[in-house]
Amino acid sequence: MNIIGYILFFSSLVVSIAAEASSISQFHSLSYGKTIVSSPNRTFELGFFHLGNPNKIYLGIRFKNIPVQNVVWVANGGNPINDSSAILKLNSSGNLVLTHNSMVVWCTSSPKEALNPVAELLGSGNLVIREENDTNQEAYVWQSFDYPSNTMLSGMKVGWDLKRNLSIHLIAWKSDDDPTPGDLSWGVTRNHYPEIIMMKGTKKYHRLGPWNGLRFSGQQDMKPNPVYHYDFVSNKDEAYYIWTLNHSDLINKVVLNQTRLERPRYKSMAENNWETYVDDLDLPLLDFSIVMAATDNFSEVNKIGEGGFGPVYWGKLATGLEIAVKRLSQNSGQGITEFVNEVKLIAKLQHRNLVKLIGCCIQKKEKILVYEYMANGSLDYFIFDHAKGKSLDWPKRLCIICGIARGLMYLHQDSRLRIVHRDLKGSNVLLDDDFHPKISDFGMAKTVGREEIEGNTNKIVGTFGYMAPEYAVDGKFSVKSDVFSFGVLLLEIICGTRNRRQYHGKQYNLVDHAWTQWKLNRALQIIDPNIEDSCIDSEILRCIHVGLLCVQQYPEDRPTMTSVVLMLESEMELDVPMQPAVFMRKESVERSSRSSCSTNAMTITLVAR
Repeated sequence: MNIIGYILFFSSLVVSIAAEASSISQFHSLSYGKTIVSSPNRTFELGFFHLGNPNKIYLGIRFKNIPVQNVVWVANGGNPINDSSAILKLNSSGNLVLTHNSMVVWCTSSPKEALNPVAELLGSGNLVIREENDTNQEAYVWQSFDYPSNTMLSGMKVGWDLKRNLSIHLIAWKSDDDPTPGDLSWGVTRNHYPEIIMMKGTKKYHRLGPWNGLRFSGQQDMKPNPVYHYDFVSNKDEAYYIWTLNHSDLINKVVLNQTRLERPRYKSMAENNWETYVDDLDLPLLDFSIVMAATDNFSEVNKIGEGGFGPVYWGKLATGLEIAVKRLSQNSGQGITEFVNEVKLIAKLQHRNLVKLIGCCIQKKEKILVYEYMANGSLDYFIFDHAKGKSLDWPKRLCIICGIARGLMYLHQDSRLRIVHRDLKGSNVLLDDDFHPKISDFGMAKTVGREEIEGNTNKIVGTFGYMAPEYAVDGKFSVKSDVFSFGVLLLEIICGTRNRRQYHGKQYNLVDHAWTQWKLNRALQIIDPNIEDSCIDSEILRCIHVGLLCVQQYPEDRPTMTSVVLMLESEMELDVPMQPAVFMRKESVERSSRSSCSTNAMTITLVAR
């Protein structure tokens, strides 16, 4: 690129950055097609939009990178604009004024004035007017959080500012595509003993209260949870309800619809779908002091592992029960979503081949999961070490293979939820005293509906070498993705080597090596020398055959885990496998900042059918 090209490139970059300002001054205006973006997180944007009818245009705040269900505040809900000629300006007295054809459509009104006013969209989604050099919250001239629409965000107060005699309450829209204020409202009463109340017009529709210092009477116990915490403040100056997210990696909303206040919903910015936290998990909450005592104050001597979630410690409760303690690292960006996912999914799963979650600790900034302790550690500790692998003869390995298969069959078919693990590998299979396997680490897992064929995600997570091709390339996952991972793991258990190892300079990995030897009728040559004396040839060959069926290129060609269990535990006739997809790792290249791995980080050799 020549010098002129560099100048043009950097000039366009400056223009692009300037176009995403987070504030409006007296010298600037906002028109249709332009936005201001929240600083510093770029989560929200203020601008003009329509909700299906192009002749009804609104000024409002919405989530920037979420295509649906993204509006959180509307200025002119009851007074839409019919074309794109409206202008938003900040006047000299410090008020925002929205005009259309020289007529005022909407404006702020505050008894305060600012000498050098600026309107700024904060990272919380709060639009504020303040003095240019004064960021003190108490000095805001005006803020949208005082005049909410139908959506409550983290950090927003709902209640009364008694000094200003201002009621801060949610008002439902008339419909999902009409933000005109409806009949339903949700707020706090101005009593000596405040109550949360829902009004339908002028009549009480529903109430919680009064506040007894711990919760609103008539409300079930509000248990601590890993997603958000809540509080109620009542004094001579204000009475309000507030809830706050526990981690900056998440975004949230609570919507008052036409009939009720919805459950709080949250999501990671990297994911497509909103989640609703379910707090009826019947999971014991352990005090932090108990966990500290059990782990000897998280002693390094007791540390038995570390992952993306954080460190894992061995511990012993006062009852004598040995436990494994996963402590969320406060520096972990993805850890909070894994924590929530694991609590939601595994708390209600019970199967002999799934690790048991005993309880959790949610206290201040601590988020801890407590599991039953598996004395023999993880499967990879044995199968990839020749000396340690001698502890696993063929009968033990066959038992492990069948146990993993039964655990996956339960997740896919028999559990209350249909779950795709998405990260099945040796390090996520734990072994008890008798080497019985238990699948662990559900932080990456996803639920799919009984009738759903597959799901899709923008955030590809997992481990290279175990990912099914359709997931690694397109982000499409299904129960058949787990079947592929199981096939890889099965071959690793038999061979005692990792899939990503290269063989003889020609075969890309273990799957390719196993397929090549299978075609040449030399499949027995790939088995781990540690099991040569204890294995039964017919059992080994059958397992290799099943493994190759599981790693077929196309999901529809792979068996279900129910079929896999039948294949392993019977002498039913097996289909002839076709050539599987072959993976070869290359230099890691990031596809996007929101991906945990890269499509370009591998070459996939696809074989024509």
